[in-house]
Amino acid sequence: MYLRVTAFKSDPAKLEDGIAFFKNKIIPAMSNVPGYLGATCVVDRDKGEGAASTMWESLEAMNNAEQLGQQSRTQSSEATGIEVIDVDRFEITALETATPTPQLPSYTRLTSAYGDPSKSDKIVQMIRDVIPKIKDQPGFRAYVAGVNRATGRGFTASSWATPEDRESSNAAIASLRQPVVEAGAMYGLQIQNVETVVVEIKVPVKA
Repeated sequence: MYLRVTAFKSDPAKLEDGIAFFKNKIIPAMSNVPGYLGATCVVDRDKGEGAASTMWESLEAMNNAEQLGQQSRTQSSEATGIEVIDVDRFEITALETATPTPQLPSYTRLTSAYGDPSKSDKIVQMIRDVIPKIKDQPGFRAYVAGVNRATGRGFTASSWATPEDRESSNAAIASLRQPVVEAGAMYGLQIQNVETVVVEIKVPVKA
């Protein structure tokens, strides 16, 4: 599976308009495209920042929908005033949800970094190995990881029932992060706390 991620900025006062446009206009337009598997949107309400993603069953399906993705970004900007600041594409290497139907709202910790592309397979396996411990934490709702194998950029996103669950889980698993960073020769590590406001997944709970 593959993920196209569009990072954006917005006037915080207009953020809800952007969320509604993605949910009510963009997702329905994508839902009939061959290979479409779902969509998510996460936001930082205070900063007026976020990321909207669409999920695809194959690289070919994602590439075939590229023109529609470009059109959707243009329409969103024109309709809501959001500013697209980055677009990237990832292979999804892990996907777990606590329930078949995702629950909202959920509170997400988004971790991203760049690493040595030649070490991607090793990092993918290391991350998969720690997922059972993450799932054991109270309030677990979902976990996804992805990598751009060309650039070495990767991310993980874990979602939780409450902000308190998100914080306590970080304390419980923070020690697992450093070995992954070192093994992947990672740099530019960023950790963000965001809220997942839109989620639609048409795949099994494991990737």
